Formats: sequence, structure tokens, C-alpha cells
Amino acid sequence: MVEAKGSVCIPKPILIRELMNLLNKDLKSNVVDELKINDVLYDMVQDNDIAFEHIDENKILVYDMNSYYAECSTAMHIRKIKNGTHEMFETSNVLKYLNEYSSLNSFQLADCQRNAVIKSLLSPMVIITGGPGVGKTTIEKAILYVFERVAKNRNVLLLAPTGRAARRMSEQTGYSAQTIHSALGYSCDDDGEEFMQTSNLEADLIIIDEVSMMDQFIAAKLLKAIPSNCRVIFVGDPDQLPSVSAGNVLRDMIDSERIDVAKLDVVFRQSEESVIVKNSQKINSGDTHLVYSKKFIHCYRDNNEEIFEKASNFYVNCVKAYGIDNVVLLTPWRNKGTLCVNEFNKHLHERLNSKKSDELTVNITMLNSESVIKLCRQKTLIQQKMVIQGIL
Repeated sequence: MVEAKGSVCIPKPILIRELMNLLNKDLKSNVVDELKINDVLYDMVQDNDIAFEHIDENKILVYDMNSYYAECSTAMHIRKIKNGTHEMFETSNVLKYLNEYSSLNSFQLADCQRNAVIKSLLSPMVIITGGPGVGKTTIEKAILYVFERVAKNRNVLLLAPTGRAARRMSEQTGYSAQTIHSALGYSCDDDGEEFMQTSNLEADLIIIDEVSMMDQFIAAKLLKAIPSNCRVIFVGDPDQLPSVSAGNVLRDMIDSERIDVAKLDVVFRQSEESVIVKNSQKINSGDTHLVYSKKFIHCYRDNNEEIFEKASNFYVNCVKAYGIDNVVLLTPWRNKGTLCVNEFNKHLHERLNSKKSDELTVNITMLNSESVIKLCRQKTLIQQKMVIQGIL
């Protein structure tokens, strides 16, 4: 229920309300009331099926145990890295090579960019964030250039959540990059059980790009594997799409105010995609007066059926022109109404009906089968406990 919506926990009053609706749905009367659900929830806490986190006397968050352990582990290992012993760099040396980098590339970094590089090399853990076109990749290249010249130990590891992001990172920085899963040796055995072959990563500097796509569970495993003396730099845009699985890690780390944040807010990218950059900034600031062009189109239709047909046709044509890996169809709804993810998936699978049909789901669906299974499992577990106690 919770993970299907992208969260790792849920406020206790909301959970009770949802469970009352769910468990009384097929009954003639409201047999299951708040008191009975409360009793079962507390029994589940005692049995280590779920966990309560008391934020204050009036607010309790409810976790399943996997989510609870992952979040606790993430916080613990962030603290471990921040409190670790790291090689100290002279600020003057950092500035010297940063100026050298600017001269070699014949451009001047903006103040926010310079501050991001300096903070990244003088702090054990930093988040570099900003929207499209603000120079996040430029900062990564500058950090690597300076680090190679000021550090005695120069073992660098570049990571990203997906293969595409890792390839792009490698192409743009000139350094080898790999997926987080690959670095951890994260895989499944023949029975579908997940395991990691790597318990510790060997690096003095790790840069993780596209962190908005990193979910809570892979974040916990990654941070656990990072040694305490390693510098860690997270790079990402919290306003981009979050991970498919549960946990909005980047946003939560920023909001925690426990990690140094370098925000880039000067747009440099000037190309035919600049309209998209401008409009993304307008949307983030609440400005609805968008700029339209051949690269940013508004197609008005009178009803949902026409919207569905237009969007489907446009998607299919774009897939034929650019390939399925380069086209994404987004919709705000998972399973509500004509324009939801499930309806688009079903329709487009039938229309494209190719060997790559499985990839189509990845590009459109926000709710995966694992989330559905977890939802059914959680509901069954609660119902079983209520049957045992004579409630149902």
C-alpha cells in the first residue's frame, strides 16, 4: 500500500483509515473498527512485522520492517561517512587548480559553480543540486580535475542508478562510470533471491549522478558499502522524476539539512532544448506562462478519449522514429480513469506488440509488480492476524 505510492512509511491515522476501508469493503457492516486495527498493529510491532517511529507525541509513522531497516541504515552510514577521517586539502591548492581548469577550458565558472567545487573537496559529503542546464556535468569534470591534482590517494568511482545514466556520465567526464548495482555486484540467484557480491567499495572519492532515481533500498546498500574515509558527492535534481521503487532519497537528504548542499541556479545551456529548460524553471516557480515551439508543444483536445488517442499515436510515431529507449510517456495517474498508466500500457503493448514490449512498461509504468505483490502480502498478513484474533 505504502510502497506502491513511492513512500517508505505512512502516518498511523491514515493507515488505520485505509485499513478500515479495505477490510470492511466486502462486509455487510463495519466489523473492523479503529480499536481492533490498533490492537492488531501493536501486535505486529511486537512480532517485528512492522515498526512505529514516534516523531512526537502526536505523530507516529508506520514502516514495514524492510523499509525501516533501510532508512535507519541510510541515516547511520551517512553519519559514519560524515564523521570519518578524510584527507585534508589546502583551500589555496583547490583554488589554484580550479582556476587552472577554467583557464584551460577558456570559460569562467559562476560563483555558485566555484562554491560547489570547493565545498565538494573540503567536505566529506556534499549534495550538488539544480535544474537542467545549470552545469552539473561541468562541475563533475572540474571536481575530478582538481581532485586528481590535490589528492594523494586518487581512487575515483563514478556511479549512476541506470546504465544509460552511467554511459552518459562516462562520455561527458572521460572517466569510467558504472551502475550502482554493478559496483555492488547486486544480482539474483536462480531462485530469485537478491544478493551482493561486494561488501565494501574501494575508493577515495565517489560521485553518484542522477540521485533522484535512487530508491531507499539501493541507497542503504550503497552507503553501507562506502568506507568511512571516502568523500561522497551526490548529484541530481530533486524536481526530476523520483525512483520507481519506494523512497525519495535525494529530496529527503536535502530536507534533512544534515548534509552540505551546493545549489546551482545559473542556467548556461543554450541550445534548441533551452525552451524546455526555461519552461522547467517557470513550472518550478509556479509560472504558468510557458513558451511554446517545435520542441515544446501544447496539443488541446476536448475529451479524454481524444487525448488518449492523440497521445498514443504520438508515442507510437516517436518510437518508430527514435527507438523505444528514447521515448517516454508520462501521466499523473497510475490506475484512475482513461488516461492512467495501466490503460496506456495495455493499449500500447497491443499496438507495438514487438519483442521489446517489456521495455515499454519500464518507460511508462510507475507501479511495478513487486509493489503489487507487497500490497497483497501486507493485506493478507493483517487479515490473517485478525482471523486469529476472531475479528474477521
